[in-house]
Amino acid sequence: MGKISKIIRDEWLFFVAVTVTIVSSLAFKRMPEITKDDLKILIILFNFLVITKGLEKSGLFVKIAFYFEKGNPFLKLTLLSGILSMFVTNDIALFTVVPLTLSLSIPPEKIMFLVILETLSVNGASALTPFGNPQNIFIYYYYHLDFTNFIKAIFPFFMFSFALILGIALLWERKEIKITEKKCEEELNRKKAVIYGSFFIMFIGVIFHIFPIEISIIPPLFALFKDKTVLRKIDYFLLLTFLAFFGFTSNISSALRFSLSNPHKTLIYSAFISQIISNVPAALLLAKFTNLWKSLLMGVNVGGFGTLVGSLANLIAFKLFKNKFNNLTRKYLLTFHLMSFLLFFVSLMFSLLIT
Repeated sequence: MGKISKIIRDEWLFFVAVTVTIVSSLAFKRMPEITKDDLKILIILFNFLVITKGLEKSGLFVKIAFYFEKGNPFLKLTLLSGILSMFVTNDIALFTVVPLTLSLSIPPEKIMFLVILETLSVNGASALTPFGNPQNIFIYYYYHLDFTNFIKAIFPFFMFSFALILGIALLWERKEIKITEKKCEEELNRKKAVIYGSFFIMFIGVIFHIFPIEISIIPPLFALFKDKTVLRKIDYFLLLTFLAFFGFTSNISSALRFSLSNPHKTLIYSAFISQIISNVPAALLLAKFTNLWKSLLMGVNVGGFGTLVGSLANLIAFKLFKNKFNNLTRKYLLTFHLMSFLLFFVSLMFSLLIT
């Protein structure tokens, strides 16, 4: 019973998605429809999860993070979190950097502040690329976007929010710190790093439409026959959550006849809905009702700031921190929400001005 309650608590968004899909199907007396484009997005996301998990298991990310330990950790680790998130998603970046941060030889309150900075950093920086976070992957493929246009659309928001976060980190106290020897001695599996690194380059080729999507089957097949541990570590609940929300949005779009045609309203709705149901489902829901992908893209990325549920990355960092410093939970939540809501409203105002 304890395991079941833990799964429900950890994967609450999946169970919410399944519930609203079932309820909407019963209410509208229809079966949810999953389109070819929906399946294409799931294939791309699954492929990407396999690649990033393979790179993570190779020890490459920890080795990279180790070199960022000296000098001002607040600036360097905040910067590292953001840079990693641009390429391997905000979730993976936090799973890499936060455990290292928790092992630093500095007071717990400073660790708390650094984890919050890292969380805000990945939310701002991951917005830049189509593969920086799950909602970007969805929007990129749902609207059949061009890579250059995608970057141009989101670049101002990225520059503004990321520079603001780095500015806060730069102003924080400078202090030499070190990571524990256990972390420093983690072995790098060079062969695995090269293989999954090659898969990542191939994935970029798919994003740029150089390679067909069918080539995405190679990394999962490799993992199936040569590296099954990677497949066991994939976040299948994330994929199932996407699938459930695809069904829910198909039910809703068939019953509701309205569209979001105002850029400012689309941005505002997507940002505030993200505060309640998180930015990934907000993107899945609103995409059915608008062609204004730029406003939606900016809105759901702004929505990553604000409440703890605004982004799944926020919840990941909080859980990791809470597991080690449970006595600071209340202080963490207060500090996080003060900083996060400040960034939410400032970024929202900026995004509205440039939209």
